[in-house]
Amino acid sequence: MSCLQPKATRDGNKLRKRLQNEAQKAYDKHKLAEEQLEAEKLKLLSKAAKDESSDQDDKTIFDSRGLYFVDLETVDATNGEESDSIFSTNSVYFKNTFLNKFYKNFLSSERKLRLSWAEYMCFTFLLHVPLVYIYRHLFLVSAFGAVMVMIIYTLICATISVPVYMVYVFLGNYTRRSYIRFWNCVPFLKGLAYSIAIQGLFLEIFNVILAAISLYYAMLMFSKSVPWIDCSFKYSSDQCATPDPAKSYNKTCCHSFRHMNCTMENNVNLSKFSSFDYFNNYVMRIGNKTNPIQTGYLTHLVINAEIIWFVIFIFVAIGLRRCAKIFNIINMTMYITLVPIMLYTFAISSKYPMVEYITSDFSSLKDYRVWIHTSVHVLHRELPADVLTFSAASKPAISIPVDTVIIYVMKLFYTITITLWMSLSINFASKKYKIVDTKCILASGEVMLFALFPEYLASLPAPQIWLIGYFLTIFVWGLSSAVYVYNSFLEALCEEFPIIHQWRIFLSAGLCILSGVSNVFILNPKIFEFYEGLSHSLVDQKAAMLLFSFAGLFLYSISRIKNDFHFYSGAILGNYWVAGIKVATLVITLSTIGLGYYRIAGQRSSKTLFLIIMAPTLIGMVISSMRFSLRISQTLISPNSKWGPPNRRQRAARIRFDPTHDLRKCGIG
Repeated sequence: MSCLQPKATRDGNKLRKRLQNEAQKAYDKHKLAEEQLEAEKLKLLSKAAKDESSDQDDKTIFDSRGLYFVDLETVDATNGEESDSIFSTNSVYFKNTFLNKFYKNFLSSERKLRLSWAEYMCFTFLLHVPLVYIYRHLFLVSAFGAVMVMIIYTLICATISVPVYMVYVFLGNYTRRSYIRFWNCVPFLKGLAYSIAIQGLFLEIFNVILAAISLYYAMLMFSKSVPWIDCSFKYSSDQCATPDPAKSYNKTCCHSFRHMNCTMENNVNLSKFSSFDYFNNYVMRIGNKTNPIQTGYLTHLVINAEIIWFVIFIFVAIGLRRCAKIFNIINMTMYITLVPIMLYTFAISSKYPMVEYITSDFSSLKDYRVWIHTSVHVLHRELPADVLTFSAASKPAISIPVDTVIIYVMKLFYTITITLWMSLSINFASKKYKIVDTKCILASGEVMLFALFPEYLASLPAPQIWLIGYFLTIFVWGLSSAVYVYNSFLEALCEEFPIIHQWRIFLSAGLCILSGVSNVFILNPKIFEFYEGLSHSLVDQKAAMLLFSFAGLFLYSISRIKNDFHFYSGAILGNYWVAGIKVATLVITLSTIGLGYYRIAGQRSSKTLFLIIMAPTLIGMVISSMRFSLRISQTLISPNSKWGPPNRRQRAARIRFDPTHDLRKCGIG
């Protein structure tokens, strides 16, 4: 009896256990009621999403801001518009069980691409200023003058580019669609996505060529001295000039774009300073246009290009999701390294007077070519392609407008720095080689990248270290750009056709092999010059694609974009952003009319390339029209029922969203 507790204590324990049991039963009952209520709510939401045209007169209340607490990354795939399974669980790719399981796990883990804010900013900035962009910018500066180009560039960015880019970033965030499926908003223009993809892949082939040349230069720098220090290298021309205090280059030159009375004699009368002669004769084996040094393929560059394409294949096959952090670290290191160099450039730029290439004659404002070429060059980066794919895989850190402004401030800073580098390098070469007329220094893109910039770096202490870092930076720049563009294309393709996701590795191999074979044919002295000319003549295609993309925004309707933005972010899309889209459409329309009327790039090759790139857009229009006329598809120029946010619950909330009611509630309307 002594081991028993007092009766009061025993009664208290029984009472506590009874209360605990009753509380647990009450909690379970409450939980069951909550689950039933949630199931009923989901049932009503699903019914509303399936019937968009039905009168929304039921008494279920949808909070217009109920969307915001839903984390897009945690939404169950079964709420989306596609089935969660993109390949059969019984699929067999290899006879070996282990290999088959490994490959299926590889495919399933690659399905969703998600980028952090740092990765998104890093990737999109590099895609805004790829090597082909720098190449084209240097050409425009040499053709029209830096002051003129930068004035138009800044004006267009502030009034047009920033609003257009911000709208595309928002639409990517809002719909979570990459750039092929995005055009379900206007099925009539679905083929435009493929035209943009072809043009992007075409330019990336040129990016890889520049990266291959840079890799070759980087390997050459592992020597005791800079290889062009004198004219004793192989294939040097008789006109190769070395620094000589007693000699100067007194001839006069002109630029066919900037001087209307430029004769052929003065146009080709250029100084063959040693770094230019080394690039032209030893690296590219071009020599004279009529008598090239080598007529076959440039084996030393072909090998480098094929190595680069093999590396690209690996990163495209494994997917950006697996290599994003690696490239983010590499690119961030590259950007951080460039910052002190840029600041140093700004610091010493005042010591060098602006050369004639940089200054502008403001009377050229009347020249339509300045406005058309610069406008298309700046706005081309706003084509709805990679920006949609990568914004669909990320979320803004602060807000979409702020992120957009950050990107463009970085881009403007970088573009100004490149222009100052150009002025500094030309000025340095003119003094070193005593070239009286700076127009006699060829300042095209490839010469600036591989002759004039390296010429200045070779004058610094420990030149090999500077040059190795410089050429490796260009190499990484070109490699990264190609990896991002090809990954973006495959992500968009696999999203549009989920069945081909299981063949991603083979599709990646096919694309990279095709691009590598193209590089083999292009890396021939004569063909390279022809291909380089084609890359400059893409202004027609860019203008046409921009015109179609802006037309698509208007067919989708600006008011719908404003309401989508209000629904998604809870803020009002200001007049500045809306006016930017309208002005951009007007500018591109006038540019397209001007290009068509004056036939600026009207050679037969340009027309052929124009038809090749624009063919998917035209074919897509025909197919969409036929599907609509045969009633296979329900819409032609308006979104289908699955357009909008990425899952049914959010689409149902968007259907019930009343922007005018919300404006009145906020005291705005």
